[in-house]
Amino acid sequence: MSPPYRQYWFDVLCPLGGVMFPSALNHVRRRPLLASFHRHIFGFGAGLAFAYYANKFLDEQAIQKDKYLYDYISQHPEDFPEIQEGYKTKTYGDVLQPWVPAR
Repeated sequence: MSPPYRQYWFDVLCPLGGVMFPSALNHVRRRPLLASFHRHIFGFGAGLAFAYYANKFLDEQAIQKDKYLYDYISQHPEDFPEIQEGYKTKTYGDVLQPWVPAR
């Protein structure tokens, strides 16, 4: 499960970066930050396009990974037994010995 901000990460940062890059160039050139506004609009569009293709690429990678895992699990069922009802999974507390710090 991916973190909740993963869905909008590229959708927000890429267009923002596309707008900020011309502003940074204007700052370096000692021009007003919003000078040559057409570059800001182009940067915003380029950022949206990059965000779309980056999300598409990452989704395809996740689908490919899921396909490989599902295929492996279906071909090796002996390595992945079904979880039986009433079966308690082990936790770290079950495995590790009690520990008391020496102070």
